[in-house]
Amino acid sequence: MQPGFVESFDPKKNIDMCKRIADGSIPMYPAWHTIDRVFIPINLLHAHWVLGELDLKSWELTIYDFGGDMFTNQVRERVSVFRKRLNEFLNLIGYFKALNTKPFKPKVELLYPPYQVPVQTGPLGDCGPWVCCFVEQRTQGLDVFYSGPTREYAMAFRRRMASVMFDSIIY
Repeated sequence: MQPGFVESFDPKKNIDMCKRIADGSIPMYPAWHTIDRVFIPINLLHAHWVLGELDLKSWELTIYDFGGDMFTNQVRERVSVFRKRLNEFLNLIGYFKALNTKPFKPKVELLYPPYQVPVQTGPLGDCGPWVCCFVEQRTQGLDVFYSGPTREYAMAFRRRMASVMFDSIIY
């Protein structure tokens, strides 16, 4: 999963860090040319998080939005910027060179899951935990689906995240 600022794909912002993250220079982030999918947390208007899953083989960008229809226009605007800057970003990180292919401009297709993604509820602003929850599910090959009360599920996930973080020792 990439840090939130990577989603801007703006080569003028955080250029060195973005390059080091996407080219594999930082150990916890594999180089994009060695993987099939990239998970990108996307912040909208400093108010809402959605998850983007970019398939690097099919060039499909699936958006998991837990806010219902509230931020649909902002998602479309962000994807438009993403499409415009992706080729430049891929060149910057040496993606095409590493694959020994000619640069091309990927046609990124915007998808939404074929099922209803859980929608956050309550005053807690659960979009951040939902991003983490959905990354966990997608990395395990699971669909992002939950049919029970979303508020309880989000709270249970928050508790589990806290126990994982606070019970872990970092050396």
